[in-house]
Amino acid sequence: MDDGGYNKALDILKKQFGQPHIILNALMNEMLKRKQINVGDGEALWSLVSAMKKCDVTLNQIGYTSDLNSTNNLLKIQALLPTVIQNKWANKAHEILEDREPTFSDMLKFIEKQAEVSCKMFGRHVGRNDKRQIEKPKVYANVVKTSKSPSCFICNGEH
Repeated sequence: MDDGGYNKALDILKKQFGQPHIILNALMNEMLKRKQINVGDGEALWSLVSAMKKCDVTLNQIGYTSDLNSTNNLLKIQALLPTVIQNKWANKAHEILEDREPTFSDMLKFIEKQAEVSCKMFGRHVGRNDKRQIEKPKVYANVVKTSKSPSCFICNGEH
C-alpha cells in the first residue's frame, strides 16, 4: 500500500465503524441485553463482568467514558443482579456517595468481587435448599436375634 493507502483504509474504517457512540451503543447492548441473574449463578455473574470489562477497556481507550458512568446505566446494570447483590451494591454505593458519585469502575470492582465469592464453596451453596445436606444423620443400631431367651447380666442367667 503505497501513497498512504494503509492510513486511508484505517480512516475509512474509523469513519464507518469507529464512531464512539456506535461502539458505546453496541457494547452497552451486549452488556445489558440479558436476563436478570439468579442467586448462586456464578457463571452469569462472570459473563456480566466480562462484558463490563470489555466496555471499560474499549471506551477508556477511545476516551468515551461519560455515558459509562451515567446513573441510568449503573441502575440498569444493578437491575441485572440478584436482589441480594443489588442490596449489597446499594449499601456500597451509599458509602461511596459520602465522598463522590459511584462510577462504572466502582460497580465493576464490586460485581467482580461478588463473582469471585459466588464461585467459592460457600458462595456456590447460596440459594440451595437441599434438605439432604442439612438433615441430621440417621443412626441405626445393630440388633442380633438369637433363639435363646435373654439372660440377666447381673446374675448370669441364674434366677
